[in-house]
Amino acid sequence: MNQQGGICGRLINVHEDDDGWNPDNGNQLIQKYISCKCYFGLAVNPSSEGLRTALDGGLIDQSQFQ
Repeated sequence: MNQQGGICGRLINVHEDDDGWNPDNGNQLIQKYISCKCYFGLAVNPSSEGLRTALDGGLIDQSQFQ
C-alpha cells in the first residue's frame, strides 16, 4: 500500500504493543495512540478487552477515531 501512496495519502506504519489482554492496559495504549494525534485509525487493536473498555467509556466516539 505504501508504494501506491498509502491510504488516503497516508503511509501505513505498524506498531506492536502487548497489553496482556488486560482491559485497562489496552485502553491506556489506545488512549496513547489517540492523544498523539498522529494516527487516524486502529487496524489491529491491542486487544478486544482494551477496545471494549475504550468503546464503553466513549473514548472512540469522543475522539472521532476510526
